[in-house]
Amino acid sequence: MVLKIATWNLCLGLFHKKDYVRDLLYENDIDVLNLQETELGQDVDLNNLNIRGYVLEVETNENKKRVATYIKTSLQYKRRNDLEKPNLHIIILDIIANPQVRIITLYRTFRPQDASSPRDHFRNQLQLISKATTYNTILLGDMNLDENKRFAINYNQRSLFGDFDEIIGHHQYTQHVTEATWERVIENQVKSSVIDHIYCTNSTNVEKIVYVNTTYGDHKLIILRTTDEAKIGQIKIRRRNWRNYSSEMLAEELGKVEWQTKIESIQELWNSIEQEILTVIDKLVPAEEINDFIKRGKNSPMVKKNLNRRNYLLKKRKRSVQTEDEKDEIAKLNKYIKNHYYEERKQHVRKKIIPGNNKSLWDAVKIAKDIEPTPLPTTVNKGGSEYSGKDVPEAFSKFFKSKVSNLEENLTTRDEVYNGYKFINSVEMNFMTEDKVAECLSELKIKNCEGYDRIPMRILKDGASILRHPLSVLFGKIYEKKEIPEQWKVAKIIPLHKKGNKQDVSNYRPISNLCSVSKVFEKLVQKRLEKIGEENNIDITGEQQHGFKKNRSTITAGLTIQSIISRRMDEDNFVVMSSLDLSAAFDLVNLDLLLKRLKKMGFPNDVISLLEVWLRNRYFYVEANGHNSMVQNSDIGTVQGSILGPILYALFIRPLYDLETLTTFADDNYVIGYHKEKDIALGELGEKLARIVEWLKDSGLKVNEKKTEVCIFHRNKNTDGTLKIDNTTIPSNIEMNVLGLTFDSRLNWGPQISRAIKGANNSLQAIKLIRKFFKTSEIIQLLTSNFYSKLYYGSEIWHLPTLNSNSKKMLLSASANALKLCNAIYDPNISYVDLHKLHNRALPSKFCTYRHCLLLFKVVNNKISNKDWLDLNFQMINTSRQTLFEIQNCAVYKVGNNILSNRLSSLNRKIQLDFLNLPFETYKIKCKNLFLS
Repeated sequence: MVLKIATWNLCLGLFHKKDYVRDLLYENDIDVLNLQETELGQDVDLNNLNIRGYVLEVETNENKKRVATYIKTSLQYKRRNDLEKPNLHIIILDIIANPQVRIITLYRTFRPQDASSPRDHFRNQLQLISKATTYNTILLGDMNLDENKRFAINYNQRSLFGDFDEIIGHHQYTQHVTEATWERVIENQVKSSVIDHIYCTNSTNVEKIVYVNTTYGDHKLIILRTTDEAKIGQIKIRRRNWRNYSSEMLAEELGKVEWQTKIESIQELWNSIEQEILTVIDKLVPAEEINDFIKRGKNSPMVKKNLNRRNYLLKKRKRSVQTEDEKDEIAKLNKYIKNHYYEERKQHVRKKIIPGNNKSLWDAVKIAKDIEPTPLPTTVNKGGSEYSGKDVPEAFSKFFKSKVSNLEENLTTRDEVYNGYKFINSVEMNFMTEDKVAECLSELKIKNCEGYDRIPMRILKDGASILRHPLSVLFGKIYEKKEIPEQWKVAKIIPLHKKGNKQDVSNYRPISNLCSVSKVFEKLVQKRLEKIGEENNIDITGEQQHGFKKNRSTITAGLTIQSIISRRMDEDNFVVMSSLDLSAAFDLVNLDLLLKRLKKMGFPNDVISLLEVWLRNRYFYVEANGHNSMVQNSDIGTVQGSILGPILYALFIRPLYDLETLTTFADDNYVIGYHKEKDIALGELGEKLARIVEWLKDSGLKVNEKKTEVCIFHRNKNTDGTLKIDNTTIPSNIEMNVLGLTFDSRLNWGPQISRAIKGANNSLQAIKLIRKFFKTSEIIQLLTSNFYSKLYYGSEIWHLPTLNSNSKKMLLSASANALKLCNAIYDPNISYVDLHKLHNRALPSKFCTYRHCLLLFKVVNNKISNKDWLDLNFQMINTSRQTLFEIQNCAVYKVGNNILSNRLSSLNRKIQLDFLNLPFETYKIKCKNLFLS
């Protein structure tokens, strides 16, 4: 098969030309594109440079990365970091083929970033290339050496050609570039040279060299086409084609099926239903081999005509002096062509936007810049061994399995561990009726991804009116016999890169895709568990758990923690908080102990039996680069990626709340102690943590003492100190990350505000990149959904009316700077306040007031904490003539303004008391009209 390897000097950097680079890749169907002068600083987020269907590799450089390579994801390759050296502007790749092809790309700079001379730097490059050269190597890039002057006596760079021959001449490299690759008009004369080179050690593999004129820049794109002799290792990826799918067609096809619902065996019944569904899916949404990049539409006749005319004029100017009219015509043609491609790109982006859907606007950002998850490399390393091709998923599978197994080996459970008490009274009842099945089907998310059963959830949701009956028959038998089909116990795992070296499997985490119909099973059980809680008027996972339940979130957990700390600080106490880190908490849940605790709590036997059959004897396999690993057993944990996993984990640790007071969100645990004396507070917290850690370990969970953090809070005294847990000494920090928020030791919130602004500005940068595609009203929506949502995340906790003036100025400045995007021409004389009025955006101070209005409603209706409700009732001023809300601020010290009831004094005489009797949505509208309009 033919392999297309290209090289191009960008001149102005990859960040500014990424869209054009993408178009060149797609239009020329390039397999490997080597780029020079990419000019990528350390502050550039490389994820913003990803192109769909390609992997980006950049040189290793401590300063500015000037060389990068895009490789088509269907190619198997290996980055040879072991052969490269930092700061030399060189990338070395091995393309897995028969025979193997090594590609070395370089850029020769005039100004090395170290202290060496340009010639010494070039010699260092050549020496590295000499060591890396193989029998089938392609060396290419911008050498800034004119091939036409190689033997010219007066050429000032001639000595560098001598170095080239001296150091790598014995490798018998052959130069394949013969035409001028650089061209510029200087003083009305066309200057050109051959400075982009392509050398090969095996010229029999070269079919031809193609030169492509580029719209932007002085360099041509040069493409080397290999012969058809080399067998390139390619990955065949099949995906479903949804272009012709519609829910109407699905309903029509499903309606034709004669469902065999009288089959008694659960396994055979599901096999029959599954086969019928898959037959319909394969007909409507066939699986096809695909290229991972978008094929652009053909140019219109008018565009082709203008392209041809421009090419003719560019060639003509090489032969004769260019007239002023021809110069003007070329400029007009360039402008027309540029506008054409801009409009094409604009329409492509805008088609992806769903009006009124803020999430789709963020998706449009990703589409516009082709930002996508980093593709898997074709070669990975695990424990010093190298894996490629079909062995890649096997390497991930063994790593994911061993990661949990190694932790499990050193864990034990103790028979005497406290397992809770009975607080539930419930009887068995069939909760898998047709109405319940239909309800769960309607609540499924519309997703096209597939698990082991190959049935996307979109199919179940769109076909619910037909599928509800055969599936309800199946679930009726499942409830009766307490069995589930074997397919539902198999999870498909996709590795997702976290950070670090892409070829190291330890830098990936598993993403689990479960069978879609098993998710219906999970929803049925989840709803039954929630119903049991309602029937017993109890929170089955405990009031201290803020995860996985209605009206609870990271914000309510943060408010609870902030309330405890600020109250104790206002009493002039030292407050010590520790965050307990658990390793792979969900994956290490002991199933025997979980089922024992569920029984102890009083859950009915039918629920426990169904959970047991679902949790036992599970399996998983890894899918990577179109290949699958062997199936591995998974007999521990609450099933990663499942609907039931979080609530089962919460029930597993529920007995801990009977022993100690702590605040948790999922597996994030926060423990607090306080006292007038710092050492006593530390000692009491240490004893409390020791009891909690002992219970967790006796329950078979792994506490990571090294990642456990401690922070000491006080309103004005020194907050240094240390805490001991199991002979591990933990020094206190001056701040702590709590569920995405930064709590500082004085609760001044300065570090939180700085980080909120920094995080929001990262999103602002992405919006800047695509603002040209949107109208002003649409940019406001983008800012609301992606900038302000980050800027004000958790503001109920830290955005106090009494923040210091510097913090308020920072927030106002950040908010106003974002609004500048909405102005075609920004007037520097306009004030920040007027800028907010101009775009109908609330000032941070007004937004703070509005958020506190919502908090007031929640406190009044006892939806936050009982303590805040009690304080509100004690501090409110109530008289017979009182019509406006008013409350006393009872803060003893400044830090007491953090206490929610004291903060609410900022609303004094601003809200009608009868507003608090309205429905919440009506109340919100009233408050918006008062403070945000």
